[in-house]
Amino acid sequence: MKPSALSFARGAHVCHLFQGAAHQKSVILPFLLEGLKQGESCLYVTGRQSVDDWYFELQASGIDVQAKRDRKALAIITSAEFGQPSSFNSIIKAAELLHFIEDRLTDFAGVRIAADVAWEWDPPLPADKLCHWEATANLLFEGQNVRTICEYGLTSHSPAAIHAALRTHPQIVLDRLLYTNPFYEAPRILENEPHLNGSAADSGLIETMLRHIQFRAGSSAGQ
Repeated sequence: MKPSALSFARGAHVCHLFQGAAHQKSVILPFLLEGLKQGESCLYVTGRQSVDDWYFELQASGIDVQAKRDRKALAIITSAEFGQPSSFNSIIKAAELLHFIEDRLTDFAGVRIAADVAWEWDPPLPADKLCHWEATANLLFEGQNVRTICEYGLTSHSPAAIHAALRTHPQIVLDRLLYTNPFYEAPRILENEPHLNGSAADSGLIETMLRHIQFRAGSSAGQ
């Protein structure tokens, strides 16, 4: 039995921290399937599996992939198609993504976007640029009927990149559980641009932050 989709509110910008392809798909596949079945338009940016692999998974789950693609209800692209580090600009990319969202919302009930955050780029997008992009992206989704998941591999991304993700997403998914993120500070990052974009995080700091997120949620549930 496939896992059910997590419930995300309108305008959600969520960070999914995962380990391995199976863990990754356990969140993303239900997310896309739910959107397609609800008449939404879905975009997935893949980094680890091929485009065809994801189309196969969706077809095997009962989706008429070709029909959805023909209607612009479904698109799967590579990270390279989304943008390259050497030319990546947060403001330009935000304008492009806003155009995509507005175009889809004229024909669909909502939009879902999920992205494996460019792990295969060589060299990777610097943490300061990644931080600025993720902080900026929050402004795109606010108030829109859009739900977004950004995926970061705990073993494949650098501590600095994961630190940037933890600072710029209001919610975090860990082990298929959704948490409110106490480290979210995207508005402060943008207000003080570019002085807060950098990161000197190491693996110890990341482990401490993740434990705090889980412990804080457990403490709140017990009150």
